[in-house]
This record gives sequence, C-alpha cells and structure tokens, in this order.
Amino acid sequence: METMDFSSNLNYSPMVDGAPQQKPEGKIPEGLIIAENKVDESQQMADFSTPIEELVHPGPGQMVQDAVMGPSTSVLPKQEQGQRSNPLNLTDEQYTALIAGASASLAFSRFVQDKLIEMIPTMVKDNDLTTTGLLIMALVTALIFYFLKKAVV
Repeated sequence: METMDFSSNLNYSPMVDGAPQQKPEGKIPEGLIIAENKVDESQQMADFSTPIEELVHPGPGQMVQDAVMGPSTSVLPKQEQGQRSNPLNLTDEQYTALIAGASASLAFSRFVQDKLIEMIPTMVKDNDLTTTGLLIMALVTALIFYFLKKAVV
C-alpha cells in the first residue's frame, strides 16, 4: 500500500510492484496519429441551412413584390381541400386514443359484462374475472374498437 504526503511534494509517481512507474519516452508511431480534416464552419452551416423563403410566410410586402416582379419560384405547400379534420381539432393519434377509450368504456360497462357473464359462466370466479374472462374482455374491446373506428373514420 502506498501513502501520499500532500503537504509539500507535488511530484507524484505511482508505484507498481514496489518500483516507481516511469513515463514513456519517445514519439508516437506515425500509424497511430489520425489527421484531422478541417472543415470550414460556414460551409458546414450552409449544407444544413434552409432557404429563408421556405421559412417566411408571404406578407403584404411579398404580395406587392409578387405583383411587380411576378411570383417567386418557391411555393409553400397548401393543405388539401378534401382533407377532413377530426372533431375538436384533435390529431389523428389523439382521435384514435379517444375511440380506444370509448370502446374500452363500452366493453367494461355493467350491461355488456352482465350479458357476457350470462353467455360465458366461466368468465367470473368468486366475483373476480378469470384469465379466460380477461381474454374475452380484451377480444370484445378490440372488436368494439375495430367496428367503432370503421364507422366513425
């Protein structure tokens, strides 16, 4: 075990098997040195930049410029007129989640569960759903989701 004196000696040399370890001397072999390719930072930024015309929406000044000089070559994509929007301005993922929640609520409602218990008595054991009951409920939920999505979307 080695001890260190932090009071005055700042030259630390680790001990390996009782002998001080020496720093390697000499040059690094040429095959191990990798040359760095310097890339101009402005060129690198230009490769990943977007033209300003694609970012800026036309304003009143652009309309005057288009009237005098003609429309610019870059045209912003417009939303399709035939595209339906989801109710409550939900995204497609949110709308699908809404349909899934509604179908799960319907499948686990008391009315549907009572009808399933009448049809399949092995669904419930000691007032608790069995594994068979859980699988049947998952199947019923999936079927309700499928038909509800086909009907609504």
